[in-house]
Amino acid sequence: MKSDIKQSLLESGLAKIKLQGYHRTGIQEVLNAVGVPKGSFYHYFRSKEDFALQVLALESQTDLAFLNDNLSGASRSPLQRLRNHFEQIITYRQTTKNFSGGCLLGNMGQEMGDVSDTFASKLEALFELRLEAIADCLKQAQSEGELAPNCVPHDLAEFIFNSWEGALMRMKTQRSTRPLVVFVDSVFDYLLAGLS
Repeated sequence: MKSDIKQSLLESGLAKIKLQGYHRTGIQEVLNAVGVPKGSFYHYFRSKEDFALQVLALESQTDLAFLNDNLSGASRSPLQRLRNHFEQIITYRQTTKNFSGGCLLGNMGQEMGDVSDTFASKLEALFELRLEAIADCLKQAQSEGELAPNCVPHDLAEFIFNSWEGALMRMKTQRSTRPLVVFVDSVFDYLLAGLS
């Protein structure tokens, strides 16, 4: 029962922080959404910061599983799998999210990365997990001849990931998937195609 309540609080917090950010999300509104009394929050979390860090871990676990699942398998080439991953997110953003939310890690990085060392180090560790998954896919592409031998997969992964985060930010201001589509076309049809 206790773990169910904690999970419900984390899921409620995730939904609210994704849309409102850390500072605009109040603990009371999270508790109200779950129907938990105010004093109960500290049975599950040491502080709002602890709560938000656990929300980040929950979201990261889900996102990383989705990324790794998309990048595994042999039915497509490594670069096709990577492109398909981003295209799936575009479809999801367009059809279910109405261009809102963006990436929780990216949003939190902008909001908290330069004001909290704790958040900055946690976010950087979570970013690095994504970079490694993308870099591993690019290494496979390199070993299969899709990328030139002189490419540096981790640097390329970092550029791709950083560009994607910027495209997500523009998606929210434009209220359109156009920045995401431009990202995919530019990365896969021009950048990576030119490195083969």
